[in-house]
Amino acid sequence: MLAILASSRGRPWNRAALQDLLWSTRGPQHGRDSLKKCLREIRLALGAEGDAVIQSSGGPVALSMDRVSVDLFEPDPEAAPGLHRPEFLEGLDVADPEFERWLQGVRTTLAATDDAQVGAAPDGMERVTQLRIALQALTARPGDTAAAALADIVINRVAVALRHYEVFQVLDLRDAPDGEAPAADFVLQTRVLSMHDSVGLSLTVRRVFDGEVVWGEQCSVDVAGLVRGTLAALVSRIVDQLSAALFRPAALGATERRIAARHAIDGMNRMFRLHAPELAAAARCFACAIDADPRGPYYAWYAFLTCFRLEDSKGSDLAELREHADAIAARALEADPANILTRSLLTHVYGFVFRDLNRADALMRPLRDLEPDLPYYHFSRAMLDFYRGDYRGARAAAARAYRTGRHGPFGYAFATACQMIELAEGNTEAAVTFGEDALNVASPAQRLYEPALRFQIAAYARQGDVPNAQRIWQRMLDQTPGLTSDALDDDAFPIPNPEARAMIRHAMREVETRDAQ
Repeated sequence: MLAILASSRGRPWNRAALQDLLWSTRGPQHGRDSLKKCLREIRLALGAEGDAVIQSSGGPVALSMDRVSVDLFEPDPEAAPGLHRPEFLEGLDVADPEFERWLQGVRTTLAATDDAQVGAAPDGMERVTQLRIALQALTARPGDTAAAALADIVINRVAVALRHYEVFQVLDLRDAPDGEAPAADFVLQTRVLSMHDSVGLSLTVRRVFDGEVVWGEQCSVDVAGLVRGTLAALVSRIVDQLSAALFRPAALGATERRIAARHAIDGMNRMFRLHAPELAAAARCFACAIDADPRGPYYAWYAFLTCFRLEDSKGSDLAELREHADAIAARALEADPANILTRSLLTHVYGFVFRDLNRADALMRPLRDLEPDLPYYHFSRAMLDFYRGDYRGARAAAARAYRTGRHGPFGYAFATACQMIELAEGNTEAAVTFGEDALNVASPAQRLYEPALRFQIAAYARQGDVPNAQRIWQRMLDQTPGLTSDALDDDAFPIPNPEARAMIRHAMREVETRDAQ
């Protein structure tokens, strides 16, 4: 326990995450009791300083870094070249698979730091921990300037969208001198060709260290019918496919050493699968990413995870989640207060987890004039308007989130946002269509998104389609046994909009009554 806290550089740990890490094979009550006992023993061992060193008031746990010294991430000035340096916690035996996984992640991070400062820049320059993608010069026929200009616009927008993930650093080498080697992990090569009334694009991403192609796509743009929405949809599809390819661990390659980005990508993948064990693993991934590189967006992704954990627990641990999210959100804003992704993610955290619409609006307001093509921004804006009952504004924002992010890993939530807003507006047919879309995109490794299930029951019930309402009700019970409409009477249940809560409660009780007959 002390090693976990010490290696986190003062970052608070959610109690549930600590229980998952050290007592994952035991029940929740055993984990809570063991955690309390362990903290008590640490405080006793530290004597008079115990209460001051271990910071916790029943919620997240952290070390007071102004009272301890941790040299884990510092080079050893007395170490002779070639001298064996013991591995972190070498010889410690903790019989828990989740702890072992966390331990290996920390050891990997430390090894990357030791290996000739891999990822480090010269003195005075920032250490690079993001995945670096270089944009190489376009390949086009001589004189085909119109096609090249259109391709440049597409690639420019792709570059902006990739930066929004905050795990990619984009290096634009399109105007670099010939033969200049890209200081990157991947290169994006683009070939362009005019074909009558359209422009053909051939995009390829290669890994730098071995030249292997990790992603490729061919598409065409109808120049005559080109409108802003068409271009945005094309860019969205390219970014979604490219990022999905680069998010696969195999794409990074054995020599790829961007530790923080690796952990952040793994955390996103696990979070979006929605299973409780995956959410616990995602928390550890984001924590490791922050340990390697305490960037604001990594903190923001970690805070965003509390939305998923609240949905999973149905609000049973609301106070603990809020305390944890508040601490992590504060770190995110302290590290990078102007970052668009950070503010977008935290807007949803404060709206959904805290139901503090004033704080959420304060985070969102500076972004409204920017209108970034970032689906998470439009999603958070849509949800904030939905919680406030501004369905017209919510509808427009949700449509943009869906259009720009429907093919991405969180696409099911963007479809659900459209579904719930259409239902609130009385457009049940459109709500059903968006709901089926949200449920159909789920992969075999992913749980069905429960908000989509709940609103789909309500949509079918409003249509009078009882068989389909019962069908969706059964799908929800299959993955959440024991759930009843009575759970919606709890104010902590994760539906911040009272009107929506009443509508869903009524539909669920109607289906329950028919099932009982």
